[in-house]
Amino acid sequence: MDAGVRHTWTMRNLLAVCIVTVVHLVVLAVFLGGIWLIAALHNPISIAGGVVCVAIAVLLRPRPARLRAAAVLLDPAVSPTLHAVAARVAEELGTPPVSRIAFDPGNRAEFARVGWRGHRTLVIGLPLWSMLGEQEKIAVLARGAAYNARGELRSRVFIASALESMRRFLDALRGPVRGTGSEHVLAFTAQFGTLPQFDDQMWISSANRGGKTILWLFGYPALWLLRGEESLLAPDSERAARHADRRCAQLTGARAVVSLLEKETLGEPAMTHIRNGVLRGTPDPLGSLPEWLAGLSHADRDSIVLRDKGIPSAAARIAPLCEVALAEGFTVSAAEWGRAEEELCPLLDPVRKAIHDWAIAGSTA
Repeated sequence: MDAGVRHTWTMRNLLAVCIVTVVHLVVLAVFLGGIWLIAALHNPISIAGGVVCVAIAVLLRPRPARLRAAAVLLDPAVSPTLHAVAARVAEELGTPPVSRIAFDPGNRAEFARVGWRGHRTLVIGLPLWSMLGEQEKIAVLARGAAYNARGELRSRVFIASALESMRRFLDALRGPVRGTGSEHVLAFTAQFGTLPQFDDQMWISSANRGGKTILWLFGYPALWLLRGEESLLAPDSERAARHADRRCAQLTGARAVVSLLEKETLGEPAMTHIRNGVLRGTPDPLGSLPEWLAGLSHADRDSIVLRDKGIPSAAARIAPLCEVALAEGFTVSAAEWGRAEEELCPLLDPVRKAIHDWAIAGSTA
């Protein structure tokens, strides 16, 4: 087995697991404490406190990773060609194939363990898929298979469920503190930035002062805990990403992997192009993405890649691939890709509709 497949249990990884364990135990303690307050102390204050504790524990309960509401999970019986290609790619890599393939409205391709049973799922963004060439699509499938073999700590159900609990808790706090500027603090799901500095004008009203109290008592500690956990898990995620990129490049050639990584960074401008296409009444905004991409200058693309803040960043992932052979290896015939696309076309209509609805909603917001 490739040495990169094995997890290295560093002190950071062990500390990350300990923090997650504490999160689960605290949630259990809050729930049991709430039950005790309701059952043992028969007075209105304790009952009210117990109800609050139980409500918080229910909000923080472990939740497995799930697909987006607009995602489409492919049935192998209805899309046999794509699943057959994925199986052949995994066989070439010497890894087990992913158990499920899904498409969603995003612009990335990600490996995730979905549900309590941890179904190993490759989630592909339809806008990204629309921009990819044949070798790059093979690279997507190969990277999913490589992640499936090695995985990463954050995708394990025990850890992922705690991270999801903290995210949902912070998301729930947006209600009571909405309008206080905390949206910028709590909009961390896709990207973790530095905490903004609040000026006194944001806390003039009593509602804002109440929102600030809630934020400091609950939001900031949970946010800092989540950011700390993400920081501890980051080196393992970087190793997993670089291992998957290397294995993928050995199969498809580095050029396809580099191109895939570059196109994944184009999410925001690509979605802006799609939105403009929808508003202009373009018949197929997704289908126009390759033409739009061809019109981007190399300088613009390089600038977007350098601004990527992923863990690790696209630029950091691309650099080591320069040492890998650029020649194409595993290939799939154009006829087979044609059959795969024909099978996918009607299945992905719900994702296209979700993207169209998002574009319309954004224009009227």
